[in-house]
Amino acid sequence: MVKVTAEIAILNTKAVALAADSAVTINYGEKVFHSVDKLFELSHHHPVGIMFYGRDNFLNIPWETIITVYRSQLQKKSFTTVEKYADDFFKFLQKAKFDIKSPEKRETLFIIEALHIELETIYKKIVDIKKSLHSEGSELLPHEAKRSQFDAKVERYFIDYIQSLAKDYIQGFTDEDYYILLEKYSPYIEKIIKDKFDADMLKDEWIKTIQAIVCSTLLKNFSNYKSGIVFAGFGEKEWLPSVVSYEVDGKINGKIKYRLIREKTRSINVQNNASIIPFAQIDMIDAFITGIDSQIENYYLTEIETILEKIPQEVVKLAKKNWTDDEQIEQLQKEIFNEIVKLYRLFHENITAYKEKRFIDPIIFSVQVLPKKELAEMAEALVNLTSFKRKVSSTVESVGGPIDVAVISKGDGFVWVKKKKRN
Repeated sequence: MVKVTAEIAILNTKAVALAADSAVTINYGEKVFHSVDKLFELSHHHPVGIMFYGRDNFLNIPWETIITVYRSQLQKKSFTTVEKYADDFFKFLQKAKFDIKSPEKRETLFIIEALHIELETIYKKIVDIKKSLHSEGSELLPHEAKRSQFDAKVERYFIDYIQSLAKDYIQGFTDEDYYILLEKYSPYIEKIIKDKFDADMLKDEWIKTIQAIVCSTLLKNFSNYKSGIVFAGFGEKEWLPSVVSYEVDGKINGKIKYRLIREKTRSINVQNNASIIPFAQIDMIDAFITGIDSQIENYYLTEIETILEKIPQEVVKLAKKNWTDDEQIEQLQKEIFNEIVKLYRLFHENITAYKEKRFIDPIIFSVQVLPKKELAEMAEALVNLTSFKRKVSSTVESVGGPIDVAVISKGDGFVWVKKKKRN
C-alpha cells in the first residue's frame, strides 16, 4: 500500500500557488522514497494544474502516466471552468482501457483487494470481541454461556455496522450495482470467510450478513487507500482562480468510484478574496493558521466535557444531603445540565471567534495582498513546516524530499517556481 503526503493550494485574486512534497510511503510505512512527482501541468496551453495525494495510482496505473496521456490527448482544447476540466478528466478516466486484451482485469483486482481489506477489518473486530470476553472473566462461565455472550456481541457489532451503512450510495451507484456485486463475488467472499475464520468464531447465518456488509461498504464508503486529485487554475471564462478537489477509489461495475470534496473546493469571488487549502497531512498547516495544534484542542475540549458532565452528578449528591424531594432533585439536575450545555457552547463559540480574529483572519488578509512570488514562497514554507515536523518526530517521514512549487495566473499561465532536478 502507498500513502502520501503534504500539499497545499493558496489562492488570491492574482493567482493560485501549488506546492507538493516528494515523499511516498510503501507497505504501511516500511519504506519511504523522496523523488515522486505529484504536481503537474494539466495543459501545456492553458492555465490549469493538477496534483494528487494518497494512493499514487489508479487501478495500479501511476497517476503520472494517466495525467501525461490525458494532457497529450487534450492538446489545445480548453473549458470554461476548472470544474469542467475535472469533468473531462474523469470522462477520460472512465473510458480509458489500460489493458487491451483484458480491460476488466484491473477492476476485478481492485474489488478483490477492497474485499480483502473489509473482511480483514471484520475478522479483527470479531477476534477482539473474543479476546475481550476472556479479559472480562468469562472463562469461569460454562461453554454455552460463553458462546451466548460471544454471539450476542458479534451480532450487536453487525447490527451497528449495518446501521452505519444506512446512507446513500456514492454518486453513480445504485441498488443494481449492489446486487451485481453480491451475485458476482458472494462465492469468493464465502471462501475467504471460511478459510480465515476459525469454526468457533463463525455461524453459518453470519456469512450472508458479512457478504451484504462488505458489498455495501464498497459502494457507500471510501477506503483508507484512496487518492486525492486536485485541479487548480483558470477556465476560459474564469477571471479569478479556483480549486476543485476529488477523492478517487478505483472502479466497480465499470464505474469510477469518486466524489467531489466540497470542503476542499474553493473559488475566489466577491465574498472570498483569499484561501488556504491544505491536503493530506494537514496538522502543522492547520496549527499555523489557527494558532493551536488540533490534537491539543481536541484533548482539552474532551477533558472539559468530561469535567462538566460530572458537575450535575456532584450537585445532586450535595442536594440529597439537604433535600428529600426526588422530583425536585431530578428537576434541579436537568436545569443544571441544560445550563452547562449552554455555557459549553458559548465557550466553544468564543474560542472559535478568538482563533478567527487573532490568527485566521490576519493570515487570510495577508494572503489577499501577496504578489505571486510571495504566494509561492508561503506555499513552499507551509509544506516545509510539515516536513520538518515529521523529520524531528518519532513518526515515519511520510512528508519530505524536494518540494515542487508552481504558480498559475491568467496572464502567465502555469509557471514552475521550483522543480526537482532529475539525475
